Formats: sequence, C-alpha cells, structure tokens
Amino acid sequence: MSTDKALLMSYLGRLSGKAAPTLAASAPYAAATRAAGANELGLYANFSAAAKVIRSQLSQVFLPRLLSPVVDAIDTLGQVAGGFTTTASGLTTSSAQVVNPEGKDAPLRRLLTATSDFKVQDIIPATAEAVQATACAPESGAYLGRWLTRVDLFEPFGFLTDSQLASHLERSGGTWAANARR
Repeated sequence: MSTDKALLMSYLGRLSGKAAPTLAASAPYAAATRAAGANELGLYANFSAAAKVIRSQLSQVFLPRLLSPVVDAIDTLGQVAGGFTTTASGLTTSSAQVVNPEGKDAPLRRLLTATSDFKVQDIIPATAEAVQATACAPESGAYLGRWLTRVDLFEPFGFLTDSQLASHLERSGGTWAANARR
C-alpha cells in the first residue's frame, strides 16, 4: 500500500515494461529498511500510508472526527521494517521503527522517540551479580490516561473504564526502578 503518487506511477510504468525506480528508491522504505539492516526475509509496514487510506475511507462514511485520534496515532507510528537472517546458531531477527515526525499524535511521538540516561551504572554496587532494570517513559501514564478518557467518552456508564484511574495516570507520569542482587 502506498500513497506516494510518483512511486505508484513508476510501478504502473514497470508493469508496461518501462524502466522505473523500485520501492527501494522510496525515502520512507529506505529509511526503515536501512535501520533494520540486511535480512534474508523482510517485512515492511507503512502505518502513515495506512492512516491516509483509513482517513479517506472514514470521510466517506462521515466518521472522521469520531475516530481521528486513533487514525492520528496510527499515522504517528510511521514505518516499521524487520526481518530474519539465518546464522550458524539459528535465526536472527532485527527490526526498526521510523516514527513519522509529522504525526499529529505528539505525545505518542515523544514516547516513541524519548531517550533518557537513568545512570543505573552509578547506583549499582560493584559486588552485584545480576541487575534488573525497568523503566516507563515519563509520559506513559498520562498517555494511557488520555486514552482511557477517550474510551470513556464512547462508553459513558463507566463499566469499561474508571475515570479516577485515568485521572491518576495522567497526573502520575512514568516511573523507573532498578534492583540489584548481591
């Protein structure tokens, strides 16, 4: 699925026997597959293109505003590429996601592109034999709370969601913790 007019026209030209660029010449495809690395069997998904198709279909059934937050989140996911490679020890997998910088779901984009140095190495004693660290993105609770609130709008009786939980998640943000075993 593609919404790139030049790519579609070149594909149609190739069907008629003309020399034309391939999918590898598409910038979104190249960015995601280059980040995933060389694979023997690969998969590519363009969520931004799917969101454009969904948006156009929803406009025909007059539901674009009702489901626009979901479509915005899909658009923000961008492109994903991954695949398998066989090695002497078995299968090796690799994958990469290229977030759509123009996606309208800015909180999701911040979650997907967040980088933090928790400096776990500064708090773990040298005598530790094993380390387990978990982390949540700083906005993950708030993002989940906003989605619970949106679902609550569709189901006003409160059977599916809890507005107090959503409010708590929005205020609390994310957390992180590290445990060391001596």
